[in-house]
Amino acid sequence: MSKTELPFTVEEYQTRLKNVQANMAAADIEVLLVTAPENIYYLTGYHTVGYFSFQMLVVPIDRTPIMLARGLNVTQAQAAWIDDVEGYNDTEDVNDWVYDCLAKYGLADKRLGNQDNAFFFTVTQYKKLVARLGTEPLDGSGLIEKARLIKSPRELAYMREAGRCCAASIDAGVAA
Repeated sequence: MSKTELPFTVEEYQTRLKNVQANMAAADIEVLLVTAPENIYYLTGYHTVGYFSFQMLVVPIDRTPIMLARGLNVTQAQAAWIDDVEGYNDTEDVNDWVYDCLAKYGLADKRLGNQDNAFFFTVTQYKKLVARLGTEPLDGSGLIEKARLIKSPRELAYMREAGRCCAASIDAGVAA
């Protein structure tokens, strides 16, 4: 997939980002750590079957996100609309690497939020990052989901088309 093959326009992704950033501002969060694949996809268009490997979208309140992904997935992540993609090697300690990436972008000392309800950021990883940061992030659960409740015209069109496809498949199954 390339940037030109994304399911939504870059402008739509930017609108989604602005809505999430407004929710972050209301929650007093400067940087949101996103590890739920569905939320990473919602904000960037980045999709991978490699959910078994660590990935994180770092969403600052005042700029575009930074994608943190396994080195093998960097090319695929670069097909999303965001420009900053960082990759780690399988031999690196992911926890140190995340902290180093936050520091590289000047975000390690910001008020962080984490999706505490996400399945893809283990307790061990979280505790190690907290130890490096010296502070515990705020709970940023639900900030993206709140934005996802409002559907764009393109999302509604996709949903209607999916409904038509499902109805056609059921009709074909019943006829067979």
